[in-house]
Amino acid sequence: SSRLRSQRRHVETQPRGTDLCRPRTTVGMAPATVLMVGEKPAIAETLAKALCPGGPHQIRKRGSTAAKRAPPVHTYDGEFLGQPAHFKVTATTGHVYSLDFAKEFNDPNKTSPDELFLAKTVHCYDPSQNVPAHIQAEAQDADVLVLWLDCDREGENICFEVMGLALPCMQRSRDWPGAYEGCVYRAHFSSLAPADLHHAMANLGHPNIHQAHSVDCRQEIDLRLGISFSRLLTGYFRKHFGQQLADKPQPGERPQKPQVTYGPCQFPTLWFCVKRHCDIQAFQPVPYWLLAARVQIDGLSLDLHHTGGQLWEENAARALEERLRSCAAHGVIQKVETWRSPDPQPLPLNTVSMLKMASEELGIGPGDAMHIAERLYLDGALSYPRTETDKYPDNFDLQGTVRNIKADSVPWGHCADRLLREGLTPPRNDGVDVGDHPPITPMKLPKEGDRKGASWVLFSAICTHFLATISPEALFDQAEMTISFDGELFTTFSSRCVKKGWLEVDNRDASDEGPIDLRTLTGRQGDAVPVDSVELSERQTEPPGHLTESQLLEFMDEYGI
Repeated sequence: SSRLRSQRRHVETQPRGTDLCRPRTTVGMAPATVLMVGEKPAIAETLAKALCPGGPHQIRKRGSTAAKRAPPVHTYDGEFLGQPAHFKVTATTGHVYSLDFAKEFNDPNKTSPDELFLAKTVHCYDPSQNVPAHIQAEAQDADVLVLWLDCDREGENICFEVMGLALPCMQRSRDWPGAYEGCVYRAHFSSLAPADLHHAMANLGHPNIHQAHSVDCRQEIDLRLGISFSRLLTGYFRKHFGQQLADKPQPGERPQKPQVTYGPCQFPTLWFCVKRHCDIQAFQPVPYWLLAARVQIDGLSLDLHHTGGQLWEENAARALEERLRSCAAHGVIQKVETWRSPDPQPLPLNTVSMLKMASEELGIGPGDAMHIAERLYLDGALSYPRTETDKYPDNFDLQGTVRNIKADSVPWGHCADRLLREGLTPPRNDGVDVGDHPPITPMKLPKEGDRKGASWVLFSAICTHFLATISPEALFDQAEMTISFDGELFTTFSSRCVKKGWLEVDNRDASDEGPIDLRTLTGRQGDAVPVDSVELSERQTEPPGHLTESQLLEFMDEYGI
């Protein structure tokens, strides 16, 4: 909005990938100053507490020297790559910059929508926090930069935003082996558990310029498409539907001109909902008929269904009903088929499956679920919640994770204890590892005072799901019986759970199906059974339902939105 634009400062950033930090020769062995930058202040605090060799009581916390509202700085002394070092740990607050059009293109009355596709863009920042000045000030005496931004494309982009600010200000007085641009390292981690942070610190890598560029591209596409089409739609609807768009302010409020906004992701997503609504409105029900029979076996009534399924011709359906009612009142058991059916444990959770679980089973909307998961991640209770992977890496510490969430005070404690005693079942191997982050897994139990509300509900579901993925498969003994009645075949089905396996861990239903276990009728082929009744029922095809949140998430995932 124009109000936000007026509060931002416009800056020109340096091109990505330029040689901003040339290695220099090492001088002396004075302690090096290591600047470490996370994506959020809470992550910076967690980093300092986990990595400070003297423990949290050795950490000193101070404010920024450049901006009052900038994230704090945590300092401590230790070693870096075998050398004495002074560490400064701070953070951004997400992206340092946002993309906007230059001021001369902000007036929709002076710039047509199509001009925005070639209009000049600038990077902006919020002056109230002044993160650029904060990073530049903390980089003044730094010898090396370690980037702890989230390990996704957006995090890689923020890495280069931080580098563009820090590197020109650093003293760069020594040579760092294997460093990017001579003095930059990238930490790769999937959780804020101390063990994972120490492992990341011991295996530092490089930032990825290609992922950063992909975010630059996405931001520019979103800006140009979003603003140009929003202006086009707003102008069109104000001209043709001005009365409908007229603002009705409350007493004392100034009238506002309503906007019609366009989002490159929101509009395709909205289309799924609109199309389903149109399908429902255009639906024309079609009648069909179902034929069923009831028989007596060993004193119990069994309902059977005609193998022909839906009958679409009423005259033929009623003629078949009359023929069966008028024939002999006995049927013959043709066959009884039995089999054991395994129900494999679920795949590990990725972001989409977690959001679907939250919506379908817990009544927590996707936005709220993602917010809760990110909060749990920042608290160190959950691994990184944005991942497309639903397959555990070969070296994933499954037993250690079970131990971390085992306690007598939690509902799944006895299940975790039994798994550790009896052994873990290997997880399914048919998931997909896209190479971003491991599946979403619990890392530790929240404090007892935090075990309440929607956060605890979601965390509990993630814990039981994780335990289910390493529990034995469930087993069902199932059977189908076919009865012939005047040449027409009718069937019925039964199922009995013989091993609950993961269903018990994840609190899933394993109820019996069918009034009797049809496996007990094996060997009764050829037996005559009395037919109590034959019924023909009329039904109508039904329109599809409106999309649920879970179904909408499936469509978005399928179409890459």
